Amino acid sequence: MGNNKVERLSPQEMRDIMLANAKVLMSDRFRTTAPEVTGQKKKVISTLQK
Repeated sequence: MGNNKVERLSPQEMRDIMLANAKVLMSDRFRTTAPEVTGQKKKVISTLQK
């Protein structure tokens, strides 16, 4: 077995990293209008009706 001890992050460091990740994911860069993601009902566009 090797001597590979990995230093763990403190709870505060983990919180800071997760908060930064959440801010990025909630930013406009990842905004979507897909009804599946936003929880809205899909709008059915009928192109066959004339």
